[in-house]
Amino acid sequence: MTTFRLAAAALAVGFAAAPAAADDYVTYEHLDVTLAAAPDCRNSGLVSLPSSWRSGDGAVVLVTREPLLDAARDQLVAVLLDQRAAVFEFMPVPCGPIAAGRDAVAAGALGALDAITRVTGAGPVVAIGYGRDSAAVLDVVGMRMAGGAGEGGPRYVGAVAIGAGAPGFARDAGRRDGDDVPLRLAALCDALAAWAGHMGATEERAMPAATAEGCHAGMAEGRPEARAARR
Repeated sequence: MTTFRLAAAALAVGFAAAPAAADDYVTYEHLDVTLAAAPDCRNSGLVSLPSSWRSGDGAVVLVTREPLLDAARDQLVAVLLDQRAAVFEFMPVPCGPIAAGRDAVAAGALGALDAITRVTGAGPVVAIGYGRDSAAVLDVVGMRMAGGAGEGGPRYVGAVAIGAGAPGFARDAGRRDGDDVPLRLAALCDALAAWAGHMGATEERAMPAATAEGCHAGMAEGRPEARAARR
C-alpha cells in the first residue's frame, strides 16, 4: 500500500517503540466479531498489520457506520499504520435487539475490541469513531465487551470521535497508575492534530491546535508541556 507521510510523522503515535519504515509490508486479515448483546449476530472486519507489529503492540479500532470513499479517512489509516499500529476497520450493522445508529456503533466497538485483543493479542487499544454517530465510541471507554466496568476483560484505553462536528475524546480513567498509556495517548493526540491540519476536505482542517488541545485534555491527561514536566 502507498504510505501517506506528514511532515509531522516524526511525532510517533506511541503504540510502538519507533515508526515503521517507509516500505514496511502490511498484511491483512479478516477478524470475526461477535456482539455480546446479541451472540447470534456475527460480522467481520479487516485488520491491517504492519510487518513489524507484534503481540502486545498497540492497535486502533476504526468504526464507521457505512462504507466511505473518503481520502481523509484513508490517509488517517495510513498515518496510523506508518506508526506501527494495527488498524482494525469495522462497520457494525444492526442485528437482533441492537438498533441502527449509536447502539450499533457502541456494540460493534466492544465486539471489535474483544476480537482484536483475543485473536491478535493487541496491547493498548484506542477506538476511533469516524463519521455519523461516531460519538458513540466515547461511551464504551472503560467498559468490557459484556458492557460492565471492571478488570475482567479488555477495555479501550481511550476513544476519539471525528468527522461529525467537533471532535470528541475520552480516556479510561480507571487504568492503574504508573503505566505508560498516558504518554502513548499524548503522542497519538499530536499525530491526530497533524493529520487534521493537513486534511483539506474535513471539518477539522482549520483547527489542528484545537484538536490537539482537546485531545490532550480529554484523553491524554494534560497539555504537552504538562506531560513533559511529569517525565
